[in-house]
Amino acid sequence: MSDALKRGLDVLELLATHGDTRVADVMSDLGVSRATAHRILGTLEGRGYVEHVREDHVWRLGPAITELTAGLDSTSIMQLAAPAMADLRATSRETVNLAVLQRNQLVCAASFDSAHALRFATTVGEPVAVHTTAMGKAILSALPSEDWAKLLPAEPYPEATPHTRRTAAALRPDIEAARSRGWALDEEESELNGVCVGAAILGRTGRPVAAISVSSVVGRLPEEARGALGRAVQKWCEQISYRLRGGVSSPEV
Repeated sequence: MSDALKRGLDVLELLATHGDTRVADVMSDLGVSRATAHRILGTLEGRGYVEHVREDHVWRLGPAITELTAGLDSTSIMQLAAPAMADLRATSRETVNLAVLQRNQLVCAASFDSAHALRFATTVGEPVAVHTTAMGKAILSALPSEDWAKLLPAEPYPEATPHTRRTAAALRPDIEAARSRGWALDEEESELNGVCVGAAILGRTGRPVAAISVSSVVGRLPEEARGALGRAVQKWCEQISYRLRGGVSSPEV
């Protein structure tokens, strides 16, 4: 193995283990000069494997790592999500959706339909709007704010209903609330009379790779019931995230 390749892999392993990392830490860990550390980081940044958070003067794993592992994770996600989706569908009797991140786009990967005649359909294989949906907001809540623009359309965002948040400033409180409680909420922002709760699934690097949501109509999921269902989705997504990282345990939903 060439020295350049080894050093590049060493940097990726360092960032994967320690998260946000300063240049001085790279220098110390690899035993290289500042110029060499910057050269390695610059090469990796050019391919999207790392990114520089300039305001914090740190480096972290980039989106190319998520994309590189997405294909490896997708089968595992589908396998691990199936019991969660079946349980949520059985207990809520509502539509349960799974979406995965593919090259900075959220795509519906599976859907278990509601038992009710009145329901909202989600088409497998179709893109999922990030700014209007609970799954999209959940994904954004698991990302640093500087990464949001990679997933969001240009402002003003497309309007699905009169309740759609059309700017980052309008969307931010929803994302911050989702980050605080662990699950996201869509209240008639993607469909009139529709309400949805969702949570993110984190992959091996700790970044979001997918999300699960439960969608209903406003009358069947009143405000006082949304928290319990949101927490149920959150617990399942935490379990799936844990399993993706190699852990084994049973959720208490």
